[in-house]
Amino acid sequence: EMYLNFTEKHDVWVKIFKKYTHRILFGTDAKNNVPLHRKKQIVDMIRCFLRTPGMYDASEYFGRAQSLCGMGLSVEETEQILSGNFRKRMGKAPKPINKKALKAYIERYMPRIPEGSTKDMIVRYYREKL
Repeated sequence: EMYLNFTEKHDVWVKIFKKYTHRILFGTDAKNNVPLHRKKQIVDMIRCFLRTPGMYDASEYFGRAQSLCGMGLSVEETEQILSGNFRKRMGKAPKPINKKALKAYIERYMPRIPEGSTKDMIVRYYREKL
């Protein structure tokens, strides 16, 4: 839906993407249970959308007939959005986990997590690592 909206108001969104390239961070709401090949397909679709100038056929990403109007960003602008801005803000290496804060967070939210494999994994981590 978001990419359709970008396409509908293409001129407005291109200006925003160009102006704020240095501030846009790539993210996805794909869950852990999404297969790796699908996650790669999502990133490929986003890269294609950011790089391609003008209308193009995006059917392979949507599983149905679909055209989008790409942003036509440079390689440098695209990579800045996909990874550069994140690395600039967060660094290249992960920071150490604040185990005390993580333990408090898990204790606070554990009652809200539904039973299942995700909760089991969190409980195991809590017991073994914290």
